[in-house]
Amino acid sequence: MSKIRKLAGFALALAFAMAMLPALAFAETAQYNLFVNGEQFTSDNLTIACGEGTATYDPGA
Repeated sequence: MSKIRKLAGFALALAFAMAMLPALAFAETAQYNLFVNGEQFTSDNLTIACGEGTATYDPGA
């Protein structure tokens, strides 16, 4: 009985992981109309090296 429960738990966890995969794989990257040193800020790239420091963009501000 415990082998069946373990297998069922594993199958359920696998099904949940497979259901979440498309949402992560197809998430779009937002591009902001802001450039520093020729590099564009995106939702994946909110910090850009700038001289001896960094430039950071906060889209929520």
